Amino acid sequence: MGAWGQSTEPTLAAYEEVTQYEVKVDKQASFPGGAKGLMHYIGRHILYPIEAMKKSVQGKVFVKFTVGNDGQIMKTEVTKTDHELLCPAAINTVIGMQGGKPAYLNDQPIEVSYVFPVVFKWEGMKKEKGR
Repeated sequence: MGAWGQSTEPTLAAYEEVTQYEVKVDKQASFPGGAKGLMHYIGRHILYPIEAMKKSVQGKVFVKFTVGNDGQIMKTEVTKTDHELLCPAAINTVIGMQGGKPAYLNDQPIEVSYVFPVVFKWEGMKKEKGR
């Protein structure tokens, strides 16, 4: 499985393992640097929406996207969300995940779709609510 399907502990925002669409490939698409590179990218580039923080909104946004036969991200859409305020940040994060390698079938690059759940969880939110 490529780096888009690995798991990590959620901090401000993260991704976790999710069942991918059934596409038979010889080699899955991958993010530069693998799972470690993807975790680094997310940690440096995702922005927790200010309005969501103000309203104490947390949750997951499931973003479906396609890795093209050139390795670029395309065709992004939210398939499920815990709150609409989180959607733009999740989409922007996925769109920014460019420069990966495509999936291969029979030694030919192919388009493959993935679902990427972005988790928004702010540890300081409980403290803020209790003020």
